[in-house]
Amino acid sequence: ARCRAWRAQYCVAACSRLARMYGGDEVSAIVLDFGSHSARVGYAGEESPKTVFPSIAGVKPGEDGSKDQQTFLFGAERLLGAGSDVTMRSLVREGKVQDLEQFGGAVDFALRDRLRADPSEHPLLLTESADAPKEQREGITEIIFEKLGAPAGFLAKEAPLVCYASGKGSGVVVSCGASRCTATPVQDGFVLGKGFLATTVAGDALADMVDKALEKSGSVVDVTQGSLVRKRRRGDPVPPPGSRLAMQRRDLLNDIKSSLCRVADQAFDEDEHQHVPGESYELPDGKTVELAVEKFLIPEALFEPSILKKFDVSSTGAYAGGLHQMVYDSVMTCDTDVRRDLFGAVIVTGGVATCRGLGDRLQSDLQELVPQTYKLKVLASSSPAERVYASWIGGSILASLGTFHQMWISKEQYDEHGAQIVGEKCP
Repeated sequence: ARCRAWRAQYCVAACSRLARMYGGDEVSAIVLDFGSHSARVGYAGEESPKTVFPSIAGVKPGEDGSKDQQTFLFGAERLLGAGSDVTMRSLVREGKVQDLEQFGGAVDFALRDRLRADPSEHPLLLTESADAPKEQREGITEIIFEKLGAPAGFLAKEAPLVCYASGKGSGVVVSCGASRCTATPVQDGFVLGKGFLATTVAGDALADMVDKALEKSGSVVDVTQGSLVRKRRRGDPVPPPGSRLAMQRRDLLNDIKSSLCRVADQAFDEDEHQHVPGESYELPDGKTVELAVEKFLIPEALFEPSILKKFDVSSTGAYAGGLHQMVYDSVMTCDTDVRRDLFGAVIVTGGVATCRGLGDRLQSDLQELVPQTYKLKVLASSSPAERVYASWIGGSILASLGTFHQMWISKEQYDEHGAQIVGEKCP
C-alpha cells in the first residue's frame, strides 16, 4: 500500500513539475488500454484505471439476421445477461483488433457508459502493440476523430509505456497476456522493432491445460447445469465457442489457474515430483477441484513449450526455446551498444506475470544465457495490479504531461492530412 501511495505521489509530482518546467498545461486526457483479456480505461494523471471490463463484444443479430442491423453488447453485466442468440467475439487477439466496428463500439461504451464522458471534450490516448498493422492504426485514428469527434488523439506503443510506469527509459518489456507473450526492446522511449518476438504460449494456453488436467483427473468444469464441477461423464456437452457459457467457463478456468499455479524455482522434472501435495480451489457453489504436480507443470510450459503436447494443447505459434530464450534472442538481435541497457531492465508485465515465481525463474534461466559482461536485472512489481495495469499506468503518466500536448494529433491536422498522419505523429 505504501509503494502504491508513493508511486501515485511520484507520478503526480513528476507530471506537475515537468508541466511547469516547460510551460505546458495538464489536459484531461483519457487513456484506453485494450488487451486480449480486458480493457482498462481512465483519466490521465490518475494512479489506476477508473473501469475495467472484458475485451469482448457480444454480437446480437438484427431481426432479419443481417449484419447491417446487428447490435453490440459490452461490459460483464450485459454479456452475462445475454441471450443464446448473442455471440461473444474477442476485440483483440495477439495484438490485432479483430473488427474495427466492434472496437469502435467498445471505445464509445467505455467513454459514454463507463466514464460518463463526452469524447468530444477529451483527448484520447489508445495503446497498441509494437506490431500493429498500418490498416489497423489508420482505422483506429478514424474512430477517434470521425466516430467519436475527439479534439485530439494519439496511439502509443505499449512497451515504452510499461517502461515509463517502471521509471525506465530503456529496457526489454516481457508482456505475458492472454493470447500471447511478447518481448519488445525499448531504447529511450522508442521500440526497436527488429527485436520484437512473440509466442502463443500464454494465458489462454495455460487455461486450456488446466481444463485438460481436470478432465484427466475425472472432473469437468460445468457451468450449464447449476453445478460448477462434477465427475466427468461420457458425452458431456461442451458450451459452443462464442457462447455466454463458454465465456463463463473460460473465466472460471483462468481463476483456477491464477489461484493454484506457480512457477518452479528451476526446470521442473515431473518424474522427480510425483508426490507434490495437491492444492484445492473452492468453487462458488462450495465444491472443490484440485491440482497436484500439475500446478507446477502447467506454467512450466512457458519455459518448455513441449509440455503442451502432454496436455493435448496446440503448440502452433510457440517459441521453441521458451520465454527465457525468446527474451535473450530479442536483446541479441539489437545493436551491441544497447544490450547492456536492455539486459539491465527486463520488465515483466501482463496478467500471466502475476503467476507466483515467474520473475525469479526468468531471472534464473536468463542468467544462464546472458554473458557475464552484462548485468542482468528482471523487474516485476510487487503489486499484481501494477503488473496487469502497467501499460495503462504508463499511458496515464505520458498523457498527463504538459509537454506532451505538442505530440497529440489535433482534429485540424487530421482534417488536413487524413488518417495516414498517424504514421508520422505516432511512430
